[in-house]
Amino acid sequence: MIDLTEESKSGLAKLELLKKEYADLFERRNYMLQYEETLLASLYLTLLGRFQFRLFTLKGDLSQLNQRIQLAQAYFNRNELPDWHSIDKKIEAKFKDYYRQIEAEAKKLAAAKEFLKTNFISDEDTQKLKAIYKLLVKKLHPDLNPRHSTKDAELFLKVQAAYDLCDLDALNEILLYMTSEESVLPAEMPGEIPDLNKQIEKITAVNVDLKEKIEKLNNVFPFVYREKLKDEKWVEDERTQIDLQIKLVDKELEMKTEYLMLLKSWKPELLH
Repeated sequence: MIDLTEESKSGLAKLELLKKEYADLFERRNYMLQYEETLLASLYLTLLGRFQFRLFTLKGDLSQLNQRIQLAQAYFNRNELPDWHSIDKKIEAKFKDYYRQIEAEAKKLAAAKEFLKTNFISDEDTQKLKAIYKLLVKKLHPDLNPRHSTKDAELFLKVQAAYDLCDLDALNEILLYMTSEESVLPAEMPGEIPDLNKQIEKITAVNVDLKEKIEKLNNVFPFVYREKLKDEKWVEDERTQIDLQIKLVDKELEMKTEYLMLLKSWKPELLH
């Protein structure tokens, strides 16, 4: 066995730390994209989205009402009675995209509610899942293993699939298999260790890139609301603000509806 120089020992120690950091960053980004994004979006939609949806639909109703009034008034300006059937057709055509959006938002709310009911695993299992995943990433990810084989690639795909499905049992099985395989493999010869400086440079660059990607995610929806959604007072204040807007729109809707009914009650003789 060849003794390693102090420089090589230091390089190997640094490489090991970089690999650990990579596994942590890789797991964190995947967790954000595969689970946390849906979880936070579902929480946001459940806690606030349904109120925003109510406000959105009311504003849409008000916009349609205003359009009906404007089209009707155009008839009166020409000294004609409004053709309400024609007006309704124009409104329906103009707000076709709005109706699609309403349907899409309603489906999102339903999906969010369903997700929160059926897709939770315990905190303890979540921590186990993350820990095993990080360990397997460190062992199998091609960026960390110069001798990455076809077999390793196949195993890593299985690891990724199990993680995405939060399948702790499957990850445990792969880890057990990896451990048993390592116990019968010959020790790696020092002479076979790839260039440490190149590995360190490569993994350092990849880690910087992962950190930047994670930072970008943290600054967009829904991750930007991660801490706020835990704050009951913030959620309640947001609801109060939305509720206030709903009441204002409701009041305007009531006034405009009464005005539209007045327009519809006008008789032909009133135009002469």
